[in-house]
Amino acid sequence: MRPRPTPRSAAAAAVLATYLDSPLPAGDAVVLLDGVICVEVADLARQWDSTVRRDTATLLRGTASHVVIAIARPEARLLPEDRRLWHELHDELRDGAVELAPLQALPAA
Repeated sequence: MRPRPTPRSAAAAAVLATYLDSPLPAGDAVVLLDGVICVEVADLARQWDSTVRRDTATLLRGTASHVVIAIARPEARLLPEDRRLWHELHDELRDGAVELAPLQALPAA
């Protein structure tokens, strides 16, 4: 049985659906803050390092309580480094008030 969508997940799905018609380049990401602010980040997956991780976590702590990250990839298939990015950010945010939703994939242009 599939879990019932929550209003938060339905809102995120609606925002991310816009990228099905207008895909981003591979490695670009969409960061959705509290379901209302959508930020496109060019090359997030390629440029990810400890500095970007810390800076991203600091920014998220100051701006959101719920965050969805979706990375554009060919055939919407996440790579191992995408999952590592999510896990590292999750670890960075672990003791704070920011809820990091499961990583999502978007089709790439």
